Amino acid sequence: MIKELNNSHQKRYIDVMKYHSNIPRTIKSVINFRIKVLEHKNQYGINSAIDAFNVSRSTIYSWQKAYIASLNNAKSLTPKSTRPEHVRISKIDYHVADQIIKLRNQYGNLGKSKLKVFLDEFCKESQLPKVSESSIGRCIKRLKNRGAIKQYHRVSYYGRTGKIRDLKFKQKVIKQRRNGYYPKIPGDLVQIDCVIKLKNGIRRYIVSAIDYKTSFTYSYAYSSLNSTNTSDFIDKLRTVAPFSISHIQTDNGGEFYGDFDKKLHDLNIQHFWNYAGKPIYNGKIERYNRTSQEEFIDPSITLLFQDIDQFNNKLADWLLYYNTKRPHFAHRDSNNLQIPPLKAYINLLKLDTEKSNMLWTHTKSCQNYLYMLQST
Repeated sequence: MIKELNNSHQKRYIDVMKYHSNIPRTIKSVINFRIKVLEHKNQYGINSAIDAFNVSRSTIYSWQKAYIASLNNAKSLTPKSTRPEHVRISKIDYHVADQIIKLRNQYGNLGKSKLKVFLDEFCKESQLPKVSESSIGRCIKRLKNRGAIKQYHRVSYYGRTGKIRDLKFKQKVIKQRRNGYYPKIPGDLVQIDCVIKLKNGIRRYIVSAIDYKTSFTYSYAYSSLNSTNTSDFIDKLRTVAPFSISHIQTDNGGEFYGDFDKKLHDLNIQHFWNYAGKPIYNGKIERYNRTSQEEFIDPSITLLFQDIDQFNNKLADWLLYYNTKRPHFAHRDSNNLQIPPLKAYINLLKLDTEKSNMLWTHTKSCQNYLYMLQST
């Protein structure tokens, strides 16, 4: 059993101030924050501290272990230095660096292997030690960062759009991870993925989405996969979903960049990205992909390649069945019987079905089903 932290606020304050008097303000704020987290953890529990301060469980326990081991000394909570133990120092003579600048300005975008030939001759004439290719490469990088040499851009012209794109210096996408975020209401987290089917050299793509809280699903088939089509899928999903969407989680496929990511930004929907090679973090949609393939896509595979529009019409009927009639293992009624996602959603929010913007709720079979729900 881990001991409780010191309950005397006055003693803790004196202990902290003794150490605080000689440390920078930023470190003081870090120490105060960590003590606050530990006090919250001891008063309300570890799970409450994780939710309140967005700090991992292992980090909180490591702070607590150090704090208790030091007999509640605030010094033990000082953040450790992140500076590397060994820092590489450039040993290239400044004459060599000047020669690199001269050669790059004279001959253009020469690489390190080509520069080495010229620099070996220069070093021999100047009686300087030879420089390795890797050292030349690091020197070029430093000179670029300082703006001492020009940076050449490769561009590509798209005839379809008339736009010129920079190939080498793409704007880096800042990927936000889910990192413990757990949805509390429908629409808080929707996972999206794609299933690819191949036959006789022809590809078909079924994009699917599932709500984490209610297991409400939607799918649509496309003949090509790109960010334009996945952006169109978002518009269709928002039209049929009976709730507003605040967070979407996807893998790192190219179809989820570009227009798709811009669409989410314009709609103020937060985009969570999976870690590469970790489909387990998108577990719900991966499991739905298996179900949809086993129960509908594979039995209708011929129609998918012959007439994709007719396939989507048939897919809409199957989704109506999936969301309104098919029992789902994750949802139970008061008798512990499995119920479909739409009924679980109605039970969860006590939704007035007349206000639902889900298109298939206006179909005759769904209205009969909803009438049956209200009468039970």
